[in-house]
Amino acid sequence: MRTRSASRAGGAGQRGSGHLQFARGPGGKSRKRKGRAWKKTISPNKPANPIDVSSIHVEPIDVKAEFGIDVERRSLADYASLGAAVARVEERWGGIDVLVNNGRYIGPGHMDLMLETPIDLLEKQVQANVLAIIVLCKLVVPGMIARGGGTILNITSGSAYADPTQPAGKGGWGLGYGISKGAMQRIAGFLNAELGEQGIRAYNVQPNLIATERIAADMGEFGIVGGAPADVMGAVCKWIVEHPDEVPGGAGGGVTIEAQYECWKRNLLPGWDGPEPNLSEIRYDLAGAEAVRIEDEIREWAAGNP
Repeated sequence: MRTRSASRAGGAGQRGSGHLQFARGPGGKSRKRKGRAWKKTISPNKPANPIDVSSIHVEPIDVKAEFGIDVERRSLADYASLGAAVARVEERWGGIDVLVNNGRYIGPGHMDLMLETPIDLLEKQVQANVLAIIVLCKLVVPGMIARGGGTILNITSGSAYADPTQPAGKGGWGLGYGISKGAMQRIAGFLNAELGEQGIRAYNVQPNLIATERIAADMGEFGIVGGAPADVMGAVCKWIVEHPDEVPGGAGGGVTIEAQYECWKRNLLPGWDGPEPNLSEIRYDLAGAEAVRIEDEIREWAAGNP
C-alpha cells in the first residue's frame, strides 16, 4: 500500500469554522491516555462538575519536525483554501490515498436551542460539516481513481442516527450539530454506490466520546467529559485502510463502524480496557431496521400468495 500524506481538515480552531490543529497538553508534553483513565459524565439536567476551561493549555506543535508530517491548515468554510491545500499535498506527495474527514464546525450555535439559533449559524454548520466534505471528496477522488482507488473515512457521530431526549445543555445537543451530522452520514453510501466499481471505498467511523482537549474545552461546561483515548481512532482508521476485508459489511464500504467497539473486540489498542457503557439518554433511529423487517414480511407473504 502506498503511504502518502492525506489532506484533512481537523476539528479545532477559529470560531465559525473548523481547521486542522495539533495540540499538546499541560507542561508541553504530548498527552497519551491509556485504559479507562477518563470516564463519561453526563447529567440529564445540569452539569454537576463543570470544567474550568481556563486551566486547559493548548499549544501548537511542529508536527513536521516531530513526526515527519506535512500539515496544511485550512478553514472548512473556505472552499478555495481547501482546493489549494489538496493541490499542494498532491504536488508534494504525488497523490492522496486516504482522506479522513475529521473536521467540524467550531463556533456559536453548536449547543443552542432551535428557537435561539439563527438560520445563518445553522447554514455555517451544514457548510462545514457536510458541504466541505463533499468539496474535499470532489477534489481528491479523481486522483484516487486514476491511481486505482482510495479510501475515505468520514468521522460521524451517534447524533447522526439518534435523537436527544433532553434539550441542548441539559444532556442533549444542538439542532445544527444533529442535522449536519445526519446529512454527513449519508455521504459514504452515495460514494460507494457511484464510485465503488472504480476502487473508491467510503466508510462512516463513529468514535463516540473521545478524550481530547477540544471535548474538554467545548463540552466540559455542559458536564460532558472524558472518553476513550484518542489512539482508539488512529488504530481503527489504520485497521480499516489496511484490512478492508475484515470490516463488517465487507470491503465495499458504505457502512458505519462503531470505532470503540471494534477497537476493543479486535484488540487494536493493547492495554485499553474497552468502552464504557453509554450513560446518556438518547433515542436511536430504528426506522431502517423496521423497514427491513416490514419488507421481509411483505416478501414472505408475496411468496406464499403468488
